[in-house]
Amino acid sequence: MMAPLEQDTAESSRVFGPPTVIEIHHSLIQRICRHAKACYPYECCGILIGRAHGSDGVKIVWDLISTENAEAGGGRDRYLIDGREFLGADKAADDQGLEIIGFYHSHPGYPCIPSERDHALAWHGYSYLIVSIGEEGKTEYRCWALDKDGKRLIEEGVRETCGDEGNLQ
Repeated sequence: MMAPLEQDTAESSRVFGPPTVIEIHHSLIQRICRHAKACYPYECCGILIGRAHGSDGVKIVWDLISTENAEAGGGRDRYLIDGREFLGADKAADDQGLEIIGFYHSHPGYPCIPSERDHALAWHGYSYLIVSIGEEGKTEYRCWALDKDGKRLIEEGVRETCGDEGNLQ
């Protein structure tokens, strides 16, 4: 797990404001896309670890934990993260002074927009990064979070960082 920069002292909270921007390093996006390709034609899933900066609405992803898709029947069009993996990730994040800020999953052969099931099962305050993967392996991603009323997922901006900038030391 990557450690936060020394100057990163913003207070984190389990209750986040309205969706705005999620910041994630290019190498983490690559890991998610590799996971999606490895699981194709089934959905992959995982947990985003980081910190929310409440005053400016930016959620910074420091690391991620790829999980098994625990959905019965293989998970061709849905995903489920086992509760034990969730609790393990929560403890690992807490040990680093971070927290679970969201989840990712893939949509094999489907656009990176939330399904009705994604809307129905989303938790308020978390980001949902969805990676679309086609038969030819092309990937595209977008991120979503529940609106302030907790009824619909709306798009969050994604700021992808590279090199030594952003969330890597």
